[in-house]
Amino acid sequence: MNKIEKMEFLLQRMKDGKQFLVGGCGREAIYNFHYEKFCWNKPTGIEKINMALNDILDSELSLLPLHSFTDDEKVIMEHLPYPYLTRDKDGSVYNCKGKPKKDGISWVGGVSYKEITWLNHLFPTIQFENDEPVDRRDYL
Repeated sequence: MNKIEKMEFLLQRMKDGKQFLVGGCGREAIYNFHYEKFCWNKPTGIEKINMALNDILDSELSLLPLHSFTDDEKVIMEHLPYPYLTRDKDGSVYNCKGKPKKDGISWVGGVSYKEITWLNHLFPTIQFENDEPVDRRDYL
């Protein structure tokens, strides 16, 4: 992507709110625009970040797949008892037996679930804002 294409990419991300990856700049991470501010998406929430536009334009930019997981996260997923993973608005991660639905600030209707908040720092692409819960079987 040239710099003009990168500017267009960033403008489109401001419009659609999709998360994207910035790589090769020393701050490789998942970002998005939140209230028109450039933000770093951490599993515990969104943090506004200041990064020079030239640093961004000199970096590799790409849309994330809907979900991507590290090898370590996949190993953890293999050992979870239930198929669905969700994150509530407060950042807590849950493993649900049935397919839950989003309701206000949490996911409900998963029949049985396990609170796995000790994993809150992992799975950054699982966000409360996702339209659907993650079915871990799709990624193993």
